Amino acid sequence: MNLRNRRRKHARLRTGAYIVEFAISVPVLFLFTLAGFEFTRFEFMRHALNQAAYQGARAGISINGTIDDVNAALDKSLAGSGLYGIERTISPEVIDKDTREVRVVLRANFDDYWIPAEYFGGYEFVGQCTLDHENASLIVER
Repeated sequence: MNLRNRRRKHARLRTGAYIVEFAISVPVLFLFTLAGFEFTRFEFMRHALNQAAYQGARAGISINGTIDDVNAALDKSLAGSGLYGIERTISPEVIDKDTREVRVVLRANFDDYWIPAEYFGGYEFVGQCTLDHENASLIVER
């Protein structure tokens, strides 16, 4: 047998090995790729809550800001994020000229999203922001 025939015979025998290697490695590759997508979405949702809390607090600290302004800013900021079932806590309940700071806390449960609940079930996203009111420096303590 010459060298050329030996190489052809060896290449035909390796065909099964290629298929086995592919069958073992591709599911692992897909697993890591899809896990990367899921954890990216996880971080996106966490960031979206923090950004929405900031936007809400920012709307409330303006001179004429009200709770309605805070809720409108939260609605606008969360509209395209895909988050739902968000619990909002805005303090103080009434924003007026004597308000020193505005605090917005957003909580979203992680049970109803893409990642199966057995991995992140019961996990709660929390986004929060506290900003001083624009007229806080004008308020003099009695």
